[in-house]
Amino acid sequence: MLRIDSPWGRLYKVENSLILPSVTTVLKATEKRGFSRKVWSRKLTTKGLSDYEAGIYAEHWIGLGYTPALAYRHVERFIETPLTNEQAIHYMDWKSEHSSQRGNRLHLFLEELMPIGQVLNWHHCPQTDDATVQRLVNSLWDGEILQGIKQVHSVEQRLWWYSDGIGYAGTEDICYRTWEDLNFGGDWKSKDPKPYSHTKYDHEYRVQLIAYAGARFARKKMKVDGLHINFCLSDESPAEQTIVTGDECQALWSEWMIRLKAWWATIGTEALQQRYA
Repeated sequence: MLRIDSPWGRLYKVENSLILPSVTTVLKATEKRGFSRKVWSRKLTTKGLSDYEAGIYAEHWIGLGYTPALAYRHVERFIETPLTNEQAIHYMDWKSEHSSQRGNRLHLFLEELMPIGQVLNWHHCPQTDDATVQRLVNSLWDGEILQGIKQVHSVEQRLWWYSDGIGYAGTEDICYRTWEDLNFGGDWKSKDPKPYSHTKYDHEYRVQLIAYAGARFARKKMKVDGLHINFCLSDESPAEQTIVTGDECQALWSEWMIRLKAWWATIGTEALQQRYA
């Protein structure tokens, strides 16, 4: 699969030169209430930041060479006070980059921690020199998420699905077997605690995972027993797990098909082929 960045979002070129949208591209385009940078900026210019958010934002300035005292002094005025529009935009840009980097580092650590095919024996919380990742791992451990994984089938598995002129592609975080010998498609979500609730986009995460599960069955002929969304929190609070099984999976697949067809009806096969063939 070859990744392509396009005006419509991320696309993939797969076998037979098919051009398919990523799962997240379809979800963003068909979400009922999409993310609004303007709305978020307006909130920050009226609310300011919480103590916790200001604290982790200080790490950004320390990384730029500020002493801890100067860094915390720099963000101190943000706590529970309005931000200027320029400050809000700067914070938003940092927040996006910070979250992405944090998630990537967590994924790499978990990939090394759980080799594919090996039966895992959990005795104590895994340790790492990366303090940010360690807080997330502590959250997963205290929430007893890691201990439930017996064996990993795949990590960062690229999958795609195509039928009757429509399709999609994407990368599944992880697929594993639990100690009850059930197979689950899983996703790692690293989140900051409230006021940024980990459940805000919970439904979209469920639809994302069911899309990967359908592509896994199409490509690997492996049907999972359900879906796990594993939320670990950056303040080390015990992680939480959303479990999706049975009829809910069927309903999510039906919703995903509706949204996928809507995306193709809007963008169109011909437009994609003309631009990227």
